[in-house]
Amino acid sequence: LLDPRVRRLDAMARAGRVRAADVERVTVTTIPFGPRMARPDPTSMLGAKFPYPYAGPTALTLGRADVSAFHEPALDDPAIRDLAARVEVRADPDMSPRRADQPTARVEMTLKDGRVLTGVTSVVRGDFESPVPAAEVVEKFLAMASAPLGEGRAREVARLAGQVDTLKDVRDLTALLAPPS
Repeated sequence: LLDPRVRRLDAMARAGRVRAADVERVTVTTIPFGPRMARPDPTSMLGAKFPYPYAGPTALTLGRADVSAFHEPALDDPAIRDLAARVEVRADPDMSPRRADQPTARVEMTLKDGRVLTGVTSVVRGDFESPVPAAEVVEKFLAMASAPLGEGRAREVARLAGQVDTLKDVRDLTALLAPPS
């Protein structure tokens, strides 16, 4: 979950023990570019990962936003699409991803029982100010690379990448990056 808006919604849901069915609507206020990526009805995995109105509800509905969350059958999940239709994205010209001292996203989640949960984030996960733990990077790499490379080969790539500064010849690593023939 690198997107600050998706991470904020996920953190709010976990803290408030909220389920997607509890949500009346979500209002996201973000950087001026944000509304350009506000399609709630993606038609492909790539299209589902980036627009907040779909990625946020996916994380909330499925409890995860890993690669599998953006493929069939999740791509056409009616619960995700229903919540995505209730997400409004607004631009705030004062927000900028270039300033860690100012918010890049404010998320307001209105629940069906009338409660309103609000969260703010200012730093994108993976940024220097908010690094992703190495073990999580390796886990994601293995999830993405195991199918094309094979699990054993993907694990060897991850191991060698972790030692890249001490490799005698980087070709030992790059030779493993092509799928086995």
